[in-house]
Amino acid sequence: MTCRQQWFDNGNKRTAIMIANHWLMQHGVGVFALPPERMGGEFQDRLLDYYETAQLNSFSRWLQYHAIGDMKHQGLTQAQQDGVDQSNGLCRKNI
Repeated sequence: MTCRQQWFDNGNKRTAIMIANHWLMQHGVGVFALPPERMGGEFQDRLLDYYETAQLNSFSRWLQYHAIGDMKHQGLTQAQQDGVDQSNGLCRKNI
């Protein structure tokens, strides 16, 4: 993952999110957007575990479920579609 490599003194995570979103949108997958209520707790634990172990599988699956908004489902993540995470309502607006 780009954010783990620390390419810059500042902005590594923002750069990684921009790169991820570019790739995801170019491939029609969706948009990376972790809901604010998911930024602490389990996310931080999983991120720290990834930083310490470089084991990506579990962290990647968690992100796919909670942080990738599906373009075919109004930008909702699978967790939001399943009712596990709340939708902030912004994703449900018709464009």
